Amino acid sequence: MDEFRAATESFRGAMRRAVATIASLDDAAWTAGAGRDRLCDVVEHMAISNGLFRGRIAKIAGDPQRDAPYALLEDGEIAHLFERADEPPGVAEPTGTWTDRATALEAFKGSGDALAETAAGAQTNMRLRGARHPLFGPMDGVQWMLFASAHTERHRSDIIGRLAKLNAAST
Repeated sequence: MDEFRAATESFRGAMRRAVATIASLDDAAWTAGAGRDRLCDVVEHMAISNGLFRGRIAKIAGDPQRDAPYALLEDGEIAHLFERADEPPGVAEPTGTWTDRATALEAFKGSGDALAETAAGAQTNMRLRGARHPLFGPMDGVQWMLFASAHTERHRSDIIGRLAKLNAAST
């Protein structure tokens, strides 16, 4: 359980950093660009993903107890999975409607809080329960929380990079 709690705290930290980054954006940067290049769409994607991760954690926590580890990956690989593949197509697609930054930021925070609360309520050994990721295969509950953290950090980094490009283009 300690590993799962540590993974949940890692996710909470990633959310705090992402929220601070998003809060620092101005309204012009928020909706600049087109399609999935818009920062508002990246944040909406992150929130939708948090909802999907929350559902996965809730399902994993409710599965029958197993007697052997579930995952095929090692924990250290999780942060590097995004180097191997892009987002699965058709999953967590933004609607393009998150144009009000303040409202979007609250919705994003809420998605992270809901995932962290669901994780905090898990009362089982999350190493012995898991679910298959569509690209990366079987991951146990600890790894799903590490994945949620890595996903948040990946897109936070993406936001920082896109903001730097916007700032360079405007000077």
